[in-house]
Amino acid sequence: MWCGLLTTARPLPAPLRTLFSPRTLAAVLMRYQQGTLRYNEFALASLMRRGHHIGMWVHYIWVDSRASLWGGRQIWGLPKQMAEFTWADHHVHITDAAGQLAALSLIPRAQRGPVVPIRLGGFGHANSTLLLATATARGRIRPASIKVTAWADHLPQLARTSAHYGLVVAPIRITAHAPKHLGPLPSPPADTPSPAKPRPTERSHFRY
Repeated sequence: MWCGLLTTARPLPAPLRTLFSPRTLAAVLMRYQQGTLRYNEFALASLMRRGHHIGMWVHYIWVDSRASLWGGRQIWGLPKQMAEFTWADHHVHITDAAGQLAALSLIPRAQRGPVVPIRLGGFGHANSTLLLATATARGRIRPASIKVTAWADHLPQLARTSAHYGLVVAPIRITAHAPKHLGPLPSPPADTPSPAKPRPTERSHFRY
């Protein structure tokens, strides 16, 4: 798992209460190489909260597995879309049917790091109901240099192409839990930008 915190030129949509700056955008890249499904995933999200629940609100998310696409939409309430991932050394290129979405440079800044427990959370929505998906994980965490080398025009405009904070967690083992229903999806404030429109389950285990 790679995660970099980017800064956008303008505030992002905020359907829930935003943590950190409304211009902070998390770019998260996953490679599920063992487990229930094996696929790549790239998400752009903001850290938000609803009451005492904290998680990532996903603005965009792409995968290269149709099983993950439909599972994400139907179970987790995530706006998953299909894309292709091409890996070369420390770079990844992500494209969809319309062309290149993004390209990133991913370089670990340390050879080793501590193995730590991690708790993950993400908000989704289905049929106007807010969902919260949680997962527990354990992995070796290291600082990383993450830079954007290509970025599609329809994605949130970036103020800078380098992540001001980056990390890599590998290897990592993740156990995903069934989503919780948190009630009706709240209406965003009138001045909130419109969110991007996307062009019950057992636990699942993944390993990166």
